Amino acid sequence: MNQRAAFRATNSQCGSPLAWRINYFNPTAEKITGFYAEDAVGMYCDDVFKITGSGSGNALRQAINEGVDVHNREYEITDINGRKIPVICSTSAFRGERGEVMGGLEIFKDITELKILQEEIVKREKKYRRIFEGSHDAIYTSTLAGDILDVNQAGVDMLGYPNKDELLKIGQANRLYKNIKDREKFIALIDRDGYVKDFEVDFCRFDGSPIHALVSSRRYENPETDVVEYEGII
Repeated sequence: MNQRAAFRATNSQCGSPLAWRINYFNPTAEKITGFYAEDAVGMYCDDVFKITGSGSGNALRQAINEGVDVHNREYEITDINGRKIPVICSTSAFRGERGEVMGGLEIFKDITELKILQEEIVKREKKYRRIFEGSHDAIYTSTLAGDILDVNQAGVDMLGYPNKDELLKIGQANRLYKNIKDREKFIALIDRDGYVKDFEVDFCRFDGSPIHALVSSRRYENPETDVVEYEGII
């Protein structure tokens, strides 16, 4: 639901934000809450939204007490059928000529789909992390400049480092190459084709001993940072 709901309330008891009664309720507010406007108008805000914790009432109270608009406050409301609905709101308080509180306006949006998407992203990230850390092959990511961004435990073990932090501390990936020309050849191939497969190379382990390996890697642009990165399997 992309439309935004809105309601307006007036203070029936001077100075008491808990006593605000609704005097405007738009169609989207009806859809989200399940209340018809003809029923909601005249009701107390708390009776319509049934909010507990830091919700609409506190957003209105903050707008009143601090004299500022409140933007993007997230909370849950309970609709007429008892269903919990996550929303995001922005609130403003209206004042009279002498500064007295006359009422308030709140615009809010159902963010159920956003919350579901966020939960799905978290699940996928956890799944990716399990695959990344559980793989018996070494998996890494690095920048175009050669900075190592991440490596899994198999990579740490293969290169003989005591832990991931020690491996990441080396900074530049070229310090892992026994022959720096292999790194230059690797970069030239992946920049030309966008990937390399089974590239033969000798790396230096933590104790200085060499280890022969095959590297398959691809070049891509991170959509979050717009930085060119390499990711691969050794």
